Amino acid sequence: MKYKHCIDKWIQRALKMKQRGVPLIPNILKNMIRIIYACDISLDVEIDSTSTFMHNALGTVVGKGVKIRSNVTIYQNVTLGGNGRGIGNGKPTIESNCILYSGSMVLGNVTVGHNSILGANSVLLESIPPYSLAVGTPAKVVKVLKDKI
Repeated sequence: MKYKHCIDKWIQRALKMKQRGVPLIPNILKNMIRIIYACDISLDVEIDSTSTFMHNALGTVVGKGVKIRSNVTIYQNVTLGGNGRGIGNGKPTIESNCILYSGSMVLGNVTVGHNSILGANSVLLESIPPYSLAVGTPAKVVKVLKDKI
């Protein structure tokens, strides 16, 4: 069983309150998370409760509209959000069972396919298929993973 970090619980509480229409408390929790954990996670995201932010999401930024599916592991200093281009700006979708290592960025309307890995300090600007290992700047698929991660 994975260890659930304290920040995961705080984020889930804030998101649930926002969905229920509680007006002030979610924003207070968001600002507390920003101050205590030095990360910025929008309240307009979809994060599955089984996903985990490692090292208390230190330096992580998750922009508005991002979708994070089940069993995703996100390490510190990861950035997920729009790329500043085009109408709607596009938001990333991280499918199930992915790992995003330290310093990686997923920018724009891209999808990280299920059971994929994004290497440390990689910048993903195009979607990658399931069972992929992507690294580099810009990130390219360097290996197709045969087994579930």
